[in-house]
Amino acid sequence: MPKKGTTIFHATDAQRELVEQMTGMGCSLDQVGGVLKVSHDTIQRHFKHELATAVARANTKVAGALFQNAMGGNVTAQIFWLKTRARWREVNEIEVTATQIIPSITISVNKP
Repeated sequence: MPKKGTTIFHATDAQRELVEQMTGMGCSLDQVGGVLKVSHDTIQRHFKHELATAVARANTKVAGALFQNAMGGNVTAQIFWLKTRARWREVNEIEVTATQIIPSITISVNKP
């Protein structure tokens, strides 16, 4: 039962979407609470699912957009995808050949 003088909070679908979006983009509970004008406890109590899944959902959306860009011919996206997902890497090889070098030493002696 809520304390006397407090209102009962009912989360709306729009608030759930906002909490998921803000959390997925890295906003803190302070920032989310400031926008919704509610406490940490209220956020944690009423938005458990959104808090638990927001980062994975955001990463999925970004990965999907990256994949679509790569499939659409975006070479930068293709290279990024292959380097991060397929573990491709660029290898710079330097070939060094040496020829026989005969050192030359000059010694000078100063006589008094």
